[in-house]
Formats: sequence, structure tokens, C-alpha cells
Amino acid sequence: MDSLVNEGVLVLVRKDGVCKPLRLKKGRKVAVDKLSFFPDNALGRPYGSSYEVRGNQLVLKSTAAGAGIELSEEAAGSDNRGLTCDGSAQQLTQKDIVQMKAEGYTGQAIVESVVENSKSFAEKTIFAQEKYIRKKESRHVATVTFLKPSTKLLCEMFYNRAPSKTCHLRLDTIAQILTQVNAHASSKLLLVETCQGLLAGALLERMGGSGNLIQVFYGDSPVRSFLDNFGHLSEQDMSPLMMYPLHKVGTLLETTAIKASLTVQALLKQKESPDLHVGGDDIDEEGTTNDVIVDMTTAESDKQNENSDTSCTTKVDSSKCPPPTGEDSASPGPPYKRHKVEVGPEGSSVSLEEEVVGTTGFVTTAATVTQVSRPITQSADTAALVARDIKRKQRDEQYSKAEELLKLKQMDGLVVACRFHPEPILMTLVHFLAPSCPFVVYCPTLEPLVSCFTSLKCASCAFNIQLFETWTRKYQVLPSRTHPEMSMDGQSGYILVGTTVKKQMVT
Repeated sequence: MDSLVNEGVLVLVRKDGVCKPLRLKKGRKVAVDKLSFFPDNALGRPYGSSYEVRGNQLVLKSTAAGAGIELSEEAAGSDNRGLTCDGSAQQLTQKDIVQMKAEGYTGQAIVESVVENSKSFAEKTIFAQEKYIRKKESRHVATVTFLKPSTKLLCEMFYNRAPSKTCHLRLDTIAQILTQVNAHASSKLLLVETCQGLLAGALLERMGGSGNLIQVFYGDSPVRSFLDNFGHLSEQDMSPLMMYPLHKVGTLLETTAIKASLTVQALLKQKESPDLHVGGDDIDEEGTTNDVIVDMTTAESDKQNENSDTSCTTKVDSSKCPPPTGEDSASPGPPYKRHKVEVGPEGSSVSLEEEVVGTTGFVTTAATVTQVSRPITQSADTAALVARDIKRKQRDEQYSKAEELLKLKQMDGLVVACRFHPEPILMTLVHFLAPSCPFVVYCPTLEPLVSCFTSLKCASCAFNIQLFETWTRKYQVLPSRTHPEMSMDGQSGYILVGTTVKKQMVT
């Protein structure tokens, strides 16, 4: 059943090289590139089938160009040097073609009529005839093809639609990243990406539903808008994906060396400040850390107590408060405004009344609000609260599970492809990798990766570090006319790869 187009399953509909992800439903019209039709005839058919749109309905057609036109190499011309492209060879006018469409002629019939009325068609070579037919079919025949989603198709679709949203990731670049990081089943990988979930989906497809993929994100939650288009991935395939916030990663790296550096900073502060002192005149090496920490904590607590006492005895500006009257005031003050708030039942308007009240009595509160009971919609509010609690619980479970894996520092690989500068992210997350594990950093520009290369060399935490540019060239492979395509992309970013190494302490 996976090889057939089913109802409710996400598929890619391609028209003239433009793909669009859609969920098909019987009897519901869909639109692709200003072309609308009912997909009923495509349901239950195999993927890769092409259809011609005729009056909002799909008709199965052959994928070969010029299926109704017979081409013969003997009857074709030898070369195209005698052809002219001034439009005089075509006997049909635009008015005739419009009239044929109004009379209900199919697109294939219009193409055949255009070929028959061309004076120079027989003089063209067999290759030029095929190209001419394909050009007329793309103009007069509305053809759509239903494809099964895959990383290859989705990458090409996103790259043609909005390359900036995926950091200009091209298909060959993703292939290099997946190969260099050695993504496979049962692997434990770290991922930092701002590619709308494209790399996450590609890694999940490689992992096949086993292993762990921890996506470290910046902000409230990771952005995975493109991950929903991976409709061919089942719930089991998506299960390895977890998330962990970037601002919590630093707390997992509190090693002895980091604590020692904090102790040195505390000693420097103690020398600069005469008020902070250690409990003895002489400080030994073993007692330095504890004494400094205790004294600094005591000083901080005293400072907080002093601040709290100060906050309790803070003077209040009398001009901003209601004027005192009665027993606490010798003379009445100016009148002030009192707001009366009335909350009606659900569905009614909320009224606010404002009145000027003279200062004849002592005001004990800043405002007086009359509360009216209001019924709560159990169906909407309770359901929203329950859904929010479930989502929060699932998020906390993912955080705890990811934190346990990160504390082991035995991850199998790291992938970084984001809009931020990759150096601080790489130098932090590389400590969570096991020795002899690969890492891959992608960036559209070269300079940030050069900085990462230098930092890795200075830290001596990796070897076999390579920085290279991805480049590819597409070829047209046809009989007697194989050559590179006329236009192509110049480059698709740069990649830094390396392998972690365990630093040995010199004794």
C-alpha cells in the first residue's frame, strides 16, 4: 500500500518542475500553480503516474513526449542550419488555438494540430522535433505527476522555492553532511540547525526509527515547519527526535577545570575589594576554595539583607498616592478619581465608571473592585489547560532524557547548520562527543568556518580537520547530445569536518 496514492496521505504534486505538498481527499478540489482539479482518479494509483487535466478531471496519460505523434529518424532532417525562427513556418494563429480550446479539443489534439501545420517540422532533426513537441506540450497540455515525498524531492522543492529559509542547502550538500557525520540506525546524534527542520527530517530518514537525535535549539522551541512535509516518515521514524534548549547546555559542562577558573576569579575579586577578606591571614591551597566561597556567600547574603531592609524602609512619594484625610491629615487634600469596575456575565460588555470623589476619609486600599461571579466555559478552558499540561509534561520528559544522554558525553556525531556564528556552538557541543566521533559544520560563507578551524587546532580536541566547498555539475545525458546543463548554481556553501580526540593529561 505504500507504493499507492492513498487518501489523507501527504504527496508531492509536480507541474512543470514545480512541486507542492498536498493531502488529497476524495471530492475536494486542489490547486497547483493556478491549476485546479479533483484528485479522485489518482487515488489508488501508483506513485509516479502522470495525468492530464481535462475539465477539472484527471486523465491518465503516457509519460513519453509526443505519445500520439510518430517520429522517424529517416524522415527527419540532417541539421537545422536552414531553419528560420521568425514564426512564419506556423500556419495556425493564436485565434485558431483559442477557438480549438473553446470547442473542447484536448491538449494533445492541439499539439498534434500545431505539429501538422508547421512547415519546418519535417526539416528539423529528430532531437529538435522531440524538443519542439515537449515545448508545445508544456504550453497546451496541463500535466501533473504524483510523487512520494523523499529527502531528495523535498530538498529540491525548498531550494527552488525559498533557499534562504534552508540556509541555501542544496541536495549534494545534504548528501555530504549525511555521509560525513555517518548517520545510521541506532546512532546518537546532536543537531543544531535553523533550516526549518530539513536536516532533522533527512537525519531521521537515515536513522530509520532507532537511535537518538537531540536537536539543540535557541529560543522557546525549535522551528520545524518543513518537517511536517516528510509525510513518508511514520510515528516510529519520528520517535528518536528530542529537543534541548541551548541555554541549558552550559550547566552540563561544570567540570573541575571550570570550577578552578571560577575560584581564580573569586581570588582576584578578593584582592580588588578590601571589604571581602578570608578568615585567616595565610591562605593555604587546600582551604582557598572553601573559604572564599563561604565569605563571598556571606557577603552576598548580607548585601541582600541590606537591600531587603532598604526596600522595606523606602520613602513613598506622597504626590503619587491618594491624599491622606481624616485623623491622619490636618487639612483636606485635592479630590481624586475612583474607578468602578463592573464585570457582567459571559457574553455581555464590561462597563467602567469613573467619578470624582472628595477626600473626606482615610483611604486604606489603592482601589476597590466589586467582583461578580462569572461562569467558566468548561469545554474550552479545561481542554486547553489539559492540552497545555500534556505538552509541558512531554517537553519536560524530553529535556530530562536528553540531559541524561548529554551527561554521559558519548554522542556519536554532531551537525551544525545555522545562521548564528558556529564557533561558540561547536566548541561547546564538541565536548559531548565520544572520542573518534565525527562532527560536521555547514555555513554559506567561508569566514566563520575558518575561525572554527583555528579554534579546533588551538584546542587540540580534534584531528583530520578539513574545510572544503561543495560543488556539483548536472549533465544532460541523451543519445548524441550529452553535455552540461546551460545554467547551474555556482556553489552551495562550505563544510568543515573533523574527528574528536581525547586529550591526554601530561604527567
